[in-house]
Amino acid sequence: MVPPPAGPPVRAPVRPRAVPLELLARPLDFLVAEHQRQKEMCLLLEAVADGREWGKGLAEHLVLFLTDEMALHRADEEDDLFDLMRRRCSRDDDIGSLIHRVWSPEQADEEVQLSTHLLDRLASNRTDCREAFAERAHRYVALLRLHVAYTNGILIPLGRRRLRSSDLAGLAKRMRRRRGLPSQIPG
Repeated sequence: MVPPPAGPPVRAPVRPRAVPLELLARPLDFLVAEHQRQKEMCLLLEAVADGREWGKGLAEHLVLFLTDEMALHRADEEDDLFDLMRRRCSRDDDIGSLIHRVWSPEQADEEVQLSTHLLDRLASNRTDCREAFAERAHRYVALLRLHVAYTNGILIPLGRRRLRSSDLAGLAKRMRRRRGLPSQIPG
C-alpha cells in the first residue's frame, strides 16, 4: 500500500451504497439515483486525486466503478434511453443536439480508460504518476458532474414528458437484462 501523504491522518472513505435494484422498475428514477451515486463517487475520486484518501481497496473500488458501473450506465443511456428519446421527441425538442451536449462517448471512454490506467498504477504502488492521475481525475470529475447536471436537469424531465409507459417498461426490461437479472420484475 502506498504510504499516505504527510499531514492529517487518512481516514477510511465512506463508499456510496449501490442503487437498489428495485428502482429498475422506474428506470428514470434509477438513472437519477445512479447519478447521485456518481456524484458521491466523484468526491471519492477527488479525495484520492488530492491525496486526502488512499488505500488499495479504495483504488480497486474506483476502478470497478469507472470500468463496470460506468459502462452499464452509458449503455443504459446511450443504447436505450437516448434511442427512445430520439423516437419520441418532436423536432422542436432538438433532442439530437441535447444528447450531443450531454456526453461524448469518445471523450468519456478516453477519460475512463486513462483514469482506470492510472488507478491501476496507483494500486500497484506506483507513486510516480500521482500528478498525472490528479489532473486526469479532476478533468473526468468535471465532465461527469456536467453530464449528471445536464441529464438530470434537462433530459430526464423531457423523458418523463415524452416517453410512453410501454417505452419505460421496455427500458426497465433491457436495464434488468443488462445486469443479469430476469427481464420481468418478480411479484
